[in-house]
Amino acid sequence: MQVSYNNNFQKSRKIYGVQAAAVKFNIKEAYLANSLNVTKQGRRYSALACMANEGTVLDDTTPTTKDNVVEKIIAMRQAVKDNHGQANFILASTTVYAAALQVLGLKSTEDPAIKHAQLMERFGLNIIECNSFDKANVKYYNYAGELQTVDLTGIEMICGYYEAFKLEDNFAMYRLIDSENFAGSKAQVEYNTAMRVVSPKQIIVKKKTSVARANAPKVKTIDEMTKAELIEYAKTNNIEIDESANKDVILAAIKATKNNN
Repeated sequence: MQVSYNNNFQKSRKIYGVQAAAVKFNIKEAYLANSLNVTKQGRRYSALACMANEGTVLDDTTPTTKDNVVEKIIAMRQAVKDNHGQANFILASTTVYAAALQVLGLKSTEDPAIKHAQLMERFGLNIIECNSFDKANVKYYNYAGELQTVDLTGIEMICGYYEAFKLEDNFAMYRLIDSENFAGSKAQVEYNTAMRVVSPKQIIVKKKTSVARANAPKVKTIDEMTKAELIEYAKTNNIEIDESANKDVILAAIKATKNNN
């Protein structure tokens, strides 16, 4: 199964020497932790977008409530099992998770199925509260190198088998380095990641509104991109180009790099 390590997540924060000297806590560690959280959040959103875009969307768009939440969860589990998956997780929106808690939640303070406030186990599933279905324009690059833009706001649940989705890094870096441009240092984090749904029938997506993929904006190939879009594509994929060159030269440089990888 082909995957491409073409999703890059970076964060760099400046730490001025005078600023670090003025506080009593370790500001370098704090800024590095912040950079790590920012990159992990971006990676998480892109992974959700990948699952939502490449998984199988249910035809059922009836809103999930406390009156039907058990029915909806069981139906999604069955859809994965019918496609020979293990159906071992559900990512539920905060609204759906709240409904599930009302019906499936804490029966006693020692209920072993309640792991903590954001995780419960029912029907052989880890039901996980996900607060990241709140963005309408989440981007990621698919395995073919095409930029995808996904609306997560209509999603209620994603149910699946963990082996049906691949998320792998071929590069991860965390560092504090002295700056060559100012008196201070930089807290830097970077991930380079591949993501792909390898078995679409084992990643099931439940939306509360019908969003037809056919009506989604057509994703441009690199041949259709403008010069500005090609420059942005090159930056995202860490491809070295001469930004002052014309569009054809930039496009050729990108293609040459992709062919050599």
